[in-house]
Amino acid sequence: MSEEDLVPMTRQRSNTLPKSFGSQLEKEEEKQDVSDKSSKPSVEATLESMQKKLQEKRTEANRPEDIKDMTRDEIASEKVALQKSLLYYESIHGRPVTKHERQTMKPLYDRYRLVKQILSRVNSIPIIVSVNLMF
Repeated sequence: MSEEDLVPMTRQRSNTLPKSFGSQLEKEEEKQDVSDKSSKPSVEATLESMQKKLQEKRTEANRPEDIKDMTRDEIASEKVALQKSLLYYESIHGRPVTKHERQTMKPLYDRYRLVKQILSRVNSIPIIVSVNLMF
């Protein structure tokens, strides 16, 4: 084999290097990104489908819409449902980065944060048991 027969192998770019140090794979990745963007639903469409799914899960489990009316177990179930839906969103769109994405997703992230806070408060409340000792 001569040197002309050898095709230079392209390596995947290191995550620590800037994109200017990229390889041929970058161009292929950009093409894939463009095709992925066209097949991805919009942020609003994803949010709407997530909210429908969450409402269906609440209805199935007979959980109220308002967090204040939920029991501790219902809040825990709500937390898991919210967590799964946010992970689903992030698997499609990634973390909300732009101002528009953050504003669109804010109500769902705020609800998740509130549910987590309520659960952590409930867990940290000490239970005081008074025992009447008779001597």
